[in-house]
Amino acid sequence: MTASRAERPSPWRVLANALSCALVIAFCSASSVLAADKAQVLATAEEGFGRLVINFPERLNLPDYRVRSENNVLSIVFDEPVDALLSDVAVTIPGYVTVARVDPDKRGIRFGLRTAFQVNRLEAGERLFIDLLPATWQGLPPSLPPEIVTELAERGRLASIKAERTRKAELAKTLKPTAEVRVGRNPTFIRVVFDWSADTEGSFKLDGGKGMITFDWPVPVDLYPLITDLPEEITGADNRVSLDGSRVELQLANGVEPRFYQTGPRNFVLDIDVDPKEGVAAAIAAEELEARHALEAQHSAEDTAHAGGHAEDGDDPMVAGAATAKTSIIPTVSTVGATVRVTFPFERDTAAAVFRRGDVVWMVFDTSVSIEAPEGGDLLSTIASNFEVIPAGSTKVVRMDLAIDKLATLGSEGRSWVLSLGDELLAATEPVRPTRQRDETGQMRLVVDLARPFEVHEFRDPTVGDMLQVVTAFPPARGIVRTLDYVDF
Repeated sequence: MTASRAERPSPWRVLANALSCALVIAFCSASSVLAADKAQVLATAEEGFGRLVINFPERLNLPDYRVRSENNVLSIVFDEPVDALLSDVAVTIPGYVTVARVDPDKRGIRFGLRTAFQVNRLEAGERLFIDLLPATWQGLPPSLPPEIVTELAERGRLASIKAERTRKAELAKTLKPTAEVRVGRNPTFIRVVFDWSADTEGSFKLDGGKGMITFDWPVPVDLYPLITDLPEEITGADNRVSLDGSRVELQLANGVEPRFYQTGPRNFVLDIDVDPKEGVAAAIAAEELEARHALEAQHSAEDTAHAGGHAEDGDDPMVAGAATAKTSIIPTVSTVGATVRVTFPFERDTAAAVFRRGDVVWMVFDTSVSIEAPEGGDLLSTIASNFEVIPAGSTKVVRMDLAIDKLATLGSEGRSWVLSLGDELLAATEPVRPTRQRDETGQMRLVVDLARPFEVHEFRDPTVGDMLQVVTAFPPARGIVRTLDYVDF
């Protein structure tokens, strides 16, 4: 039976259907190609072996694969299609590979081997290294190239940094850490304190005229207490927050070199020295002015007494009770158990240092006030055979010769310094931690981060005859808590 004209399909319709099917097939093929992982296959001739490198540049790891070596054919089979670009492997390593091709379904790469080889496989991120070793190969298999190892290590480091950033950011949302900034002004230095509400890490870097303090928490730091009353040594302050943390940037005046240190897991301090000589001169000038005013008040009171007789009750108490500033102090000696204490009652903050050499205890005070012989000398004579004060301008040096071996420690009580001579510590001395550093010439030097230092004195020991450098500092007392020997010295 023959179909009628009306029932026969049009030749154009048949062509259109065929084109549609072809387009669908082509689209599917193109989609599968676009979805396939792209791979680059390279070969290198190494010393004593051949190396194949399969690199997936658009991935960070390798796709699922299997390696087989049978009948002098090396096969690398993938679970999904791979769009591999083959170099001329047989030309590069002709002693190892005779031919290389990609399977029609793009799920395998096959290499015809010249003979039987030991196959060593190494993975490095998105790279697969396959080494063809002779059958006579002995010893450890080849390792990854050094540059690949370095690259993987750097990737690991960056991944660790990224993970730590993420952890810190999430933790900051929970803890909500904040920093309180406090500014203190002293005669010889300015102190900026950062008190955090949560434990953190802090570091300081000096770059030209800029000091940068970096804290781990990626949260802002309110610098209002500092910015509203900037000292002359700091010309500007700013805070920048990034994924790496919070950075405080300080624009410093010429010649300013701050000291940054940590006093606790949440407490950080930045100290900036001011001219210590100016501070001392101002203190001495204030003392002299106070003494002159007191003397003038005393003369005025005497003139009033001569003119009008004795002062009656209710007269001006400032005139009747005017006092002169002390020009000398008298140390007092007391005992606490078996410990002898010598107290130097200064009226102003006084920088000092104490050290012992042999049986002699030396004390250095930066003061223009005279130091008299101590009261209670009988108590002191039980352990010391001599108490001598050696004036040197605005510095007073006290020498004490010990009759018996005692531990000498210095402490502070208010503005007074207290020297304790005994067998045990009555008050703990804050430790200083010396560290070694190498200077510009390659020599080693010893560095101690000493808070509130004042003056460096050249001191010649009359007994030993050598020259010492003695550093005085304001309270509290700090010191090296145990004997340290340095071969450098």
